[in-house]
Amino acid sequence: MARRKPWCRNPKEKFPPGYFYFHFTNLPTPKYRNGCYICYQVERTQPEPPMICYRGVFENQFYPKEPLHVELCFLKWYCDTILPLGGRYHVTWYISWSPCSQCAEAVADFLGKHTNMSLSIVAARLYYSKKPEHQQGLLSLCAAGATLAIMSPDEFEHCWKTFVDHQERGFQPRFNIDQNYQILAQRLENILNVSLQQNPMDRLSPRTFTFHFRNLLDAPGRNATYLCFRVEKWQRGSFRPFCKWIFRNQFYPETLHAELRFLDWFRYTILPLGGRYQVCWYISWSPCSHCAAEVADFLRDHENVSLSIFAARLYLCDDKDEQGLQDLVEAGAQVAMMCPWDFEYCWDHFVDNQGMYFWYWKNVRRHYYFLQAKLNRILW
Repeated sequence: MARRKPWCRNPKEKFPPGYFYFHFTNLPTPKYRNGCYICYQVERTQPEPPMICYRGVFENQFYPKEPLHVELCFLKWYCDTILPLGGRYHVTWYISWSPCSQCAEAVADFLGKHTNMSLSIVAARLYYSKKPEHQQGLLSLCAAGATLAIMSPDEFEHCWKTFVDHQERGFQPRFNIDQNYQILAQRLENILNVSLQQNPMDRLSPRTFTFHFRNLLDAPGRNATYLCFRVEKWQRGSFRPFCKWIFRNQFYPETLHAELRFLDWFRYTILPLGGRYQVCWYISWSPCSHCAAEVADFLRDHENVSLSIFAARLYLCDDKDEQGLQDLVEAGAQVAMMCPWDFEYCWDHFVDNQGMYFWYWKNVRRHYYFLQAKLNRILW
């Protein structure tokens, strides 16, 4: 098969029909589709009235320029073209492949830094959807506020009419387009519903751990919370290891914080077994005021459970969050910041590290001391 040449400029206004039919097929695993394309629409939502101000098509950036995935090409263009205009915008991507894990994390980080942009991603196909790192990338996008969907037959036709130089020719649906849509939509739903199927989880990917547990003082894009927990049960005269897993926020079909997911699981899975328990949380964000109140009530109602919370970062949006941490301590919880050794412990016990040693990131110790001093001022 002849290699298709890269376009002379990025973005373009319209797709050639052959390019569209070749790359925007919804066969679950097509061959030779190594490139990725975005048909984008930028709608200004504020100031009023709403209006579509930009449309076009991006492709991956190739030689002789530095290789760059199409999602990053769009973000670079958006920073240069849209951000200087001010206002609020809603962006829609019709994309031939869903974002890979690295692009998903980059887009999530961008959304965290630029709250005046909202994003809808409608994908023709799912990129290596059985690999955990790409599944977690999609979940990170949801955590950052993006909406994800699979392109329906009507959306393929919409893209044909809007983004293809079709010369007045009608759209010709490909064989099994409806059946493939149903298969991919169900697969995406299963991934986004991972918190119901794989919560608690057994391991995190190294990239997910280092991204979400990094104890930064300013941590944009970390809109999800991960909770690594260890449960010990009183047996034969001492507390002995009982179980350890990981929870994260649930985003689909409804939002539920990781702390509340743990409480629900613990109530229906562990408490009926009876006995005394020591629970330890290693959590990427300290609990918000609502979750702190729920956890404090739980501890007051269950004197057979003790809880230690070690947080990578402090979640402090308002004074209620500080009061929530104080209420946890009053209810008997131990609350502290994760020290460098705690990060290494989590790396060894909760991360699929493939035998790699843990490397401390820059300022991990300095940030720990700063955050612990701040927590001490809140609690004492």
